[in-house]
Amino acid sequence: MREYKTIGPALKARAGFNARIAVAVKQLDGLRKLRDALDENIGSLLKASGQDRATANGLQARWRTVVHTAGDDWDVLWAWVKRSGNTQVLYKRLNQKACEEILGNRRGKAIPGTKVATETEVQIVKAPS
Repeated sequence: MREYKTIGPALKARAGFNARIAVAVKQLDGLRKLRDALDENIGSLLKASGQDRATANGLQARWRTVVHTAGDDWDVLWAWVKRSGNTQVLYKRLNQKACEEILGNRRGKAIPGTKVATETEVQIVKAPS
């Protein structure tokens, strides 16, 4: 990586990366759509043949149904978790925005049972004209 001596060229180079990343994301989205269409096609072929898996050209395809569960009524879900003790249905993740707001209200005093780590990031935006 080239190291810049002044801020102007460094900002210009960084902005160029944003544009390159945006193009790559569009390409990736297109590739994902093509992959998903191929998956649907392969699934249709397997279903039509009455199989859930097939092998061809040294590759194996398998069609399966995956169940995804999402919270719908959090009050009911939380009451069930507390009553049943089935905490394994929950991720151990905190809402960062809510924590930042609460930490601000607590004047930086930690939320019980948590630890706070900070990181520095550089944010580049287009300057107002």
